[in-house]
Amino acid sequence: MGSLEILVSLFQAVKRAPGLAERAETQLEDLIVQKSLKPSDRLPSERELGLQLGVSKTVVREAIRTLAAKGLVEIRPGSGTYVRDFSGEVMTQQISLLLRSGKLEAHHIHEVRSALEVEIAGFAAERASSADLEALDATILVLAAKSLTAMAFAEADVAFHQRLATAAGNPLFVVLMGAINDVMVEVRLQAFEHYREAVVKRAIHFHSEILHQVRTRNAGGARQAMEEHLIQSLDLLRRSGRS
Repeated sequence: MGSLEILVSLFQAVKRAPGLAERAETQLEDLIVQKSLKPSDRLPSERELGLQLGVSKTVVREAIRTLAAKGLVEIRPGSGTYVRDFSGEVMTQQISLLLRSGKLEAHHIHEVRSALEVEIAGFAAERASSADLEALDATILVLAAKSLTAMAFAEADVAFHQRLATAAGNPLFVVLMGAINDVMVEVRLQAFEHYREAVVKRAIHFHSEILHQVRTRNAGGARQAMEEHLIQSLDLLRRSGRS
C-alpha cells in the first residue's frame, strides 16, 4: 500500500450534528408520537413556536414542512397547521401510487399478503375474542345478502380481513393490513363487476372456513385456510389487472 493510500485510510467521514430545523422537527415529532399533541390539535403559529423552541420562524417553517411530508401534520392555508392521525394513511398513499405506476404486479401483492395474512389468521385463532368472532361473522352475513351491491361487497370483504388483523392482537398488523386493504378496494369492485356470482360465492366459502378454524382455535387450520384463500385471490388479482 502506497503512502497516499495509507494517509487516505486514516480519515473517517465527519458525523454531521443535527441542525436547528432537525432538532425542532424531532422535538415536535416526539410530542406527536407520544400523544402530547393529539390528532386535530392546532399547532401554535410559526412565531409562537419559534419563541418556545428558541429558533427563528424560518427554522420552524422548515421543520413543519418535513413533518407534513411525513404525514404527521397537515398545513391548511389560512387556518394553520394541524396534527394528523398517523395511522396507515401515508403508507396507503404510497402503496396506491405504486399500484398506479404499474410497478407492482399481482404476484408482488400476493407475496406481501401471504407473508402477513397467513400468520395473522394463526394468531387470530389463538387470540380472537367473542366480539371479534361476532364481527367476523357479521361480514359474512353481509356477503350473503341478496341485495348485495359492489361497494357493499368490497367493504364487507375488506372488513373481514381487517377484523381478522384486529383479532390477531398486534396493532402493527392492523396498520399494515389497513394500508393493503384500502388499495385493494378497486380490485374487489372490478371483480364484483365482472365475476359477481363466482367471486361472492368464493368469498363466502373461504371466509367461512377461515372463521371456523379461528372459532375452533385451530391455528394451523386457520393458516392453511387463509393460504388457500390467497391462492384463489391471486387468480382474481391477475384477472382484475387485465380488466
